[in-house]
Amino acid sequence: MKFKYAINCLISCCIVFLSSSTLVLAETIQAYEIVSESPNIERSALEVEQDLVEDALRFKIDLEQIHNLSIDQIKLILSEGSKWKQVPQITSDKVGENLQVSKLEEDERCLVIDFLETSNLESSFDLQPILSNIEETAPYDHKSLNIYMMNQEKIVDEQMISMEQEVSYNRIVNFRVGRSFYTVNEILQTMDAVPYIEEGRIMIPVKYVLEALEIPMSQANYTNGRLTIIQGSKIIEVNLGSSEMRVNGKPREMTTAPIVKEGRIYIPMSEIAHMLEVKIGWDSQTKIATFSYNK
Repeated sequence: MKFKYAINCLISCCIVFLSSSTLVLAETIQAYEIVSESPNIERSALEVEQDLVEDALRFKIDLEQIHNLSIDQIKLILSEGSKWKQVPQITSDKVGENLQVSKLEEDERCLVIDFLETSNLESSFDLQPILSNIEETAPYDHKSLNIYMMNQEKIVDEQMISMEQEVSYNRIVNFRVGRSFYTVNEILQTMDAVPYIEEGRIMIPVKYVLEALEIPMSQANYTNGRLTIIQGSKIIEVNLGSSEMRVNGKPREMTTAPIVKEGRIYIPMSEIAHMLEVKIGWDSQTKIATFSYNK
């Protein structure tokens, strides 16, 4: 089975689902497309490539941006349904004494790379093994790795590597920041709310995402600050002001809580994508957020 790999740098949060399928390693080095959900940052502090032969991630560092953003740590968080079996190793002749990688005991999905010294950093380093070091704990349709660049526990830039089956989508929905319309397969639809950016997050009005994805409003209920969405056998619950989401009663932490603005509920695009199991994209030039799925 062939897989298409892409980096989507989602802001938010963007955590997708894990696949139980076996990955086929091709003898190639593949660069990821970076989709940034941090539009206020002129360029990312690093680029990531995957060496499928060596089963490694190759980090190319923009040293100037590392210093400009005061990045002191990188967090690599796997999507739900997976965990790191062991801590991968940093492979570089000189970088080892400047970086330290470890696994958070309280979260087996999270690796932390600490910058012990930035003045002597090299421009690149490898982390390996990757794919062979990921253990699936539950079956999911997608596998992803979220990369967060941190400054004193605050996210200053982020990327998401999404490894998905190569599929074509028959329904493409585009929302543009600051505009009161959206398109479904290039057909224009109007709305009484506009997407906006807050602290690097792309905030999307939930009502119109549900309409665009053909989820009837009869399957969404908002009562006493709680939004409940029924999608097939899945019951999704989110509360205003709370970063906790519940899916069939199971809690999951979101990076940003939903809010109400001018009578509409807004949730970051990556959280919407996760809860509704759709692919997302972000064009930082046109400021267009895209949801893709098959009917």
